Amino acid sequence: MPKKLSKKEQLRQERLALHEQRDTMTANQREGYVRRWVNEENIEKRKAVGWEVVEDEVQVGEDKDGNSSIGTGAQKQAGIDKRTGNPYYAILMEIQQELYDIDQEIKQENNNEVMNSINKDDNSQGRYSKLEGRND
Repeated sequence: MPKKLSKKEQLRQERLALHEQRDTMTANQREGYVRRWVNEENIEKRKAVGWEVVEDEVQVGEDKDGNSSIGTGAQKQAGIDKRTGNPYYAILMEIQQELYDIDQEIKQENNNEVMNSINKDDNSQGRYSKLEGRND
C-alpha cells in the first residue's frame, strides 16, 4: 500500500524546484527559416531588415506561463517594465535561412576585423591597439 502523502509533500510534488529545467521558450521550427524571440521594442528594427512576425499557430514551450499562440503571432512574457509595472513581451519572428546566413557572414567578417586589429602589434609592448573606422 502506497504511503499517504502529507499536504506539504503533495504541494511539493505539484510545483517545480528552482533548479529544475523547464521548456518555456521553444517553438516549432519552419524548414528554410530561422526563428528567434524578439522583445517588443525591437520588432520594427527587425522588420526593416527582413524579419517577419510568425503568424502560424505554434506551441510555445510548455504553454503554462502566459505563453500564447492564436494565429496572430506567438508571444511570451519576457519581463515587467520597472517604470510602469506592466508586462512586456517577446514576439516570435523568423527570417529566411539564406538571408540569416548572409547576415551571419557579415557579422563574422566584422568580428574578424576587430580581432585582427586587437591582435596587431601597434606599440612597442604589444598591449594596446587602435580600432579605426568603427563607429558602431
